[in-house]
Amino acid sequence: MYDPLSTLDLLLLKEAKAVYSSFSVTGYLLGVFPYEDICFGRVYGHVRADSHTGRFADGHLMHTSTVMKVYERNQVVAVSTLNSLYVCVTLHFERAIFFSHFDALSKPLTH
Repeated sequence: MYDPLSTLDLLLLKEAKAVYSSFSVTGYLLGVFPYEDICFGRVYGHVRADSHTGRFADGHLMHTSTVMKVYERNQVVAVSTLNSLYVCVTLHFERAIFFSHFDALSKPLTH
């Protein structure tokens, strides 16, 4: 089981959903951190969540595939992979970490 969302997490998640409401979002990552060319985080609202197997269930830890690009819209960060868009529910100081981390990587343009 996972820890319930804090009031701050709920507020940030609501804001992130509003900012990216017109996009086809695969899922929302909380407590997210970049590692090499992927991101780890607790997933919420994943479009391929499976209630039978628990795969991509809310609150489960997951990692993305290779991050191709990092976006920022209204101070909300999103990362795209080859086939997915994940919104990273972050605090202000964490956004800078994403951009500096991925800007420093030298990665290919394909998976």
